[in-house]
Amino acid sequence: MDKFVIDPVVEKKVKELPSGPLYWRLENFPTLTQAQAAAGPTSLAADVAGKVWLFTLGPKEGSTPGGTEVVEIGPLPSIGATEYLLRVNRAGGALGVKSAIHTHPGSEAFYVLTGKVGQRTPHGVTQ
Repeated sequence: MDKFVIDPVVEKKVKELPSGPLYWRLENFPTLTQAQAAAGPTSLAADVAGKVWLFTLGPKEGSTPGGTEVVEIGPLPSIGATEYLLRVNRAGGALGVKSAIHTHPGSEAFYVLTGKVGQRTPHGVTQ
């Protein structure tokens, strides 16, 4: 990969988010059917990089029956809207590749499977 590539994996629109501070909870499941059956209103199930994942937006320290916890990411910045798009993307590229400068109307969180990610924002650079 000579350029930064972003591939949508799964997404869903919801009208309401859970109350309080929100975290993305990532869990693995044995099968996609099991992950889909366990998914709640703010969960997304997908097969990515040879594993079955359930991505759930919700309160800290939640759990889904049948899932194995991988990580919780958050708290996410709070936003208010009449509708929300929950989306999981798979992104990557060669060492040192950069994405175009861009913005999002909501928050963004990362979980790195291999390598590392750096982010340049108006607040500085993170790695």
